[in-house]
Amino acid sequence: MEMGDDPLGLLLVPKPVKDSSLRPPAHGRDVDKKKESRPPWVLLDKTAYLAGADVRNATTATSKTREGHEIQVTLCTAARPPLVSYMCVHSPTLNPSDDFAREPKIIGVHDDLLLFRLTLGHGNRLNLSLSDYFVYQAASVDDDGSRPPSLTRITHPGGNLFPDTHVGILHDVPHHHPLPLAMSPHNPHAKQHYIVAALTPTRKPGGEYRLHLYHATTKQWTTKLLQLGALPPSPPLTFFFHHTDKRVASTMLSLSSKPFHTRRDTQAAYIADGWTAAKWSWIAESGCWRMDCRLRSSQIPHHMVPTLPNYSEPQPDLEKLHVGHPVLSLHDTHLVYLMAKIEDRAHKAWILPINLKDGVIQEPADFAGADRTSGISETYVQTTISIYPQTAPTAKKRKQKLLGSSSKRRSETHSVTNVVLPVPGHGGQKLPDAGRTMETEFPEYMFLG
Repeated sequence: MEMGDDPLGLLLVPKPVKDSSLRPPAHGRDVDKKKESRPPWVLLDKTAYLAGADVRNATTATSKTREGHEIQVTLCTAARPPLVSYMCVHSPTLNPSDDFAREPKIIGVHDDLLLFRLTLGHGNRLNLSLSDYFVYQAASVDDDGSRPPSLTRITHPGGNLFPDTHVGILHDVPHHHPLPLAMSPHNPHAKQHYIVAALTPTRKPGGEYRLHLYHATTKQWTTKLLQLGALPPSPPLTFFFHHTDKRVASTMLSLSSKPFHTRRDTQAAYIADGWTAAKWSWIAESGCWRMDCRLRSSQIPHHMVPTLPNYSEPQPDLEKLHVGHPVLSLHDTHLVYLMAKIEDRAHKAWILPINLKDGVIQEPADFAGADRTSGISETYVQTTISIYPQTAPTAKKRKQKLLGSSSKRRSETHSVTNVVLPVPGHGGQKLPDAGRTMETEFPEYMFLG
């Protein structure tokens, strides 16, 4: 544990910002690529790095804290999974080690939007009332030209505080826009409006919740009571690891597996003894879970397991690895990315891409942010923000794009997506929203054991 203002470690006071958070990885910074060269989606570390101005690139956007300090945000999203992309935060007037209560944290992602929380001042680590909330929106091109990336500090929710896991962000499509056209990447002007939504349970029984909504158009928070009633059960498994994943999907998906099988060694540490991963889907018509595929670690031949990179010790057996934090690929519905460690408390980890259908493990990658984690927990999320333009097009290219986009819009078939808002501790269902439709889905689960 890194100690701050306590060189002997007598008070066990952790440093507000880890030293490793001041050294962002080298990968992912070259975002100035053509669209066909950019990854269609990335894994994004939820914990930001505090870096110098030298990390700036075409994604950099600027805003100010409530105290007036300039904040610069830069995305390094050029790395394809299993490498984990990341966000960098820089301030010319703040010292990362002395002025931040902790690293800024991403708490919501959707499409071209990121919602993150930033807190200044030692001792304010858990004081959400002193946090600033920012929305980052990627660059785009519309009929009026290019729109650069933006960073906006939104109104603080005041007394309506919520845990990071109970909040989401989504586009607020105006009524006068046809929905498929408004949700299209070719119409970013209509997508500048967004809603931040947080769901918190009340003390009353019967599934009563408070829905807190922030509209970018009004810059105000509103709260309404919702009666969701009894929520459907989770998959029929005993939980050890629980993961809720916010996704955009046309079907309801879930991930799950049986618990870790562990035994204690002589040092009272836990040793992994095999694991099982399964992919489940919620079938609305029958009101039950369906197992789509399942894979046990013992089913994967040892000669099919790739070598862990940058690990000098003898390669461990797959069954002895501590695995968790499953994330479903946005490209392959059977491909899951797992975090793996030699020991649960180790400060080195890898990302294992595993196809649950055919049992093939693709080439793993080092997880650069492993020493900023405690155990295996939800550390990164999927996002498609990497596909958005990172450089402003020339006038000639912009004209060609606009001339071609009008006819293309008439012929394209656009899919309408459902936006997920996690219900605390359970699944979800439709929520009324004053004329708009905001639909939640049962979250994805993966239980590893």
